Amino acid sequence: MKNRPSMKFRKKLYLYLSENKRATNYPDKMEITFDEHGLIQPKEIIEISVEKLHHIFVEEREEKSYREKLFQRYLTYTASIEKNIGKILFQFVNGSFSTLKEKPKDIDLVSFIHYSDYKSKQAEIELFLSDWENVVEIDGFIAPFSYSGHPHFIESQLSYEYWKSLYSFTRKQENGQSLSKGLIKINFYDQ
Repeated sequence: MKNRPSMKFRKKLYLYLSENKRATNYPDKMEITFDEHGLIQPKEIIEISVEKLHHIFVEEREEKSYREKLFQRYLTYTASIEKNIGKILFQFVNGSFSTLKEKPKDIDLVSFIHYSDYKSKQAEIELFLSDWENVVEIDGFIAPFSYSGHPHFIESQLSYEYWKSLYSFTRKQENGQSLSKGLIKINFYDQ
């Protein structure tokens, strides 16, 4: 892959994120539990740090080495966005990685970046996503985010609500119903 950050850069990013970029509303004090289906509880947005994501979904799981490989791909993906596109404001992390499944196929995530970066770097985003399209371990998306008062606030809020809604439920089960679940949010920069 083009422009892949070095291992040294990824390690520095991980250390920086785990030491300095804690979620602001829930500074890792909210307890994450799992229901009988292995889904995250409580059923709301749960803000955690990258360090806690690693602790809960890699260190505390049976298949540590398998999950560690997925987590390293996640770090590479995140570092690549920061290097090639711009600052990630926050991410929603989803999929079987954020469950008790022993060997999840991948990590699903959406990275929210400033609306201005999203609009001005469309070519870079398309290239980036096409480079990552065949990487089995990451199912990633990039979405715009802006604050109240911004001319495109409503557009970015609709995108935010779409991803929040999509990631707050499982795919339909055999009985045709979806199950609600908690949603992991990682803040990267003070908002």
